[in-house]
Amino acid sequence: MKVTLFNMMLLTVCSLNSQIVTYNHYYHLEGKIGSHPVNMELICNQDDSKCFANYYYLSQNAPIYLVKDNNSQNFSLSTEENQDSNVAKELFSGTFNGKTYIGKWKKESSSLNFELKNTNNGEATDVSHLYAADFIPVISDTIVWSMVFNWFVPSKVNLQKELIQLSYPKYTKFESFTKKAISDFKSDYKLNVEAVLNENDPTDLNLYSLINEHHSYIYPIINNSNYYVTVLSTYDYEGGAHGIFEKVFFTYDKKSKKWLSIDNVLDLTHEKEINQVLDREARRKYNIPANVKLYEPEYSIFISDSISYSKNFTLSDKGITFHYNIYELTPYSYGYFSLFVSYTELKPYLNKKFTYHKG
Repeated sequence: MKVTLFNMMLLTVCSLNSQIVTYNHYYHLEGKIGSHPVNMELICNQDDSKCFANYYYLSQNAPIYLVKDNNSQNFSLSTEENQDSNVAKELFSGTFNGKTYIGKWKKESSSLNFELKNTNNGEATDVSHLYAADFIPVISDTIVWSMVFNWFVPSKVNLQKELIQLSYPKYTKFESFTKKAISDFKSDYKLNVEAVLNENDPTDLNLYSLINEHHSYIYPIINNSNYYVTVLSTYDYEGGAHGIFEKVFFTYDKKSKKWLSIDNVLDLTHEKEINQVLDREARRKYNIPANVKLYEPEYSIFISDSISYSKNFTLSDKGITFHYNIYELTPYSYGYFSLFVSYTELKPYLNKKFTYHKG
């Protein structure tokens, strides 16, 4: 009877529901907000009803994350509610036809017209969409098991292979990696379900406890003449109160034609001094006194006693942003944590060969 229940799960007609969105459009938009040149990397589903984006001023090259407001009659993108309440919300509202995004940008009392065009002046890297997925049936309208790879990667073969290998070191080809990953993950899942069914009375079993998901997304957040910056974003759920999100950033320097690691940017022989710079900046930003652990103040956002540099980083015209995933420094409720430190503060500890290429 237990095996029969498992087979019934596998044979149930799987009608994919709205909780899994397939993003398959990438738009590289260039233009201006008022008189300020900006780029936007926009990712959407088939009919552009669900989208997210990163935009950046060319004078700064610091990406700002946006999500689509599906309740708006216009094509509206806005920044999410920020954990740091002193950061004002931004809103893009207008019309988008796949080629041109025109409208009004607002931030607090400021309002400027914007016009962005889906174009490439020859400086942006061409991007291809790669997709692979598999599913095991639904309980009501919930997919029990799903594995999704939804990647926007450089079209150039060598660059694409390098990125895949950085993301998943044993592989350089999307097809071979996803085929093996899906096969192994599905096989392990079936064994786990069989074990659960053998240990429990199927009539008393909460089938929602069998939900298992792995979703992997890669998409560019900066794509200009000097840099191609992309993020690997994953979500894993194997039961429990919530899943785990993770982001890993990769920066390709088009001038030197190589992917940058943290030791290309910082002289890590000064690790202690670098960490002291980050510690001072974190305490200044969050008003934490010296000589106490970061988590000790009652109002602290931290669960860690100290901070050190992260190998997960992005660069801008002004400095380095160090990225930390959930539970590295902060609790799940806070989400991702990042800390910006200026080149000025880190100047004594920069790699002597490092130069940030400004546009």
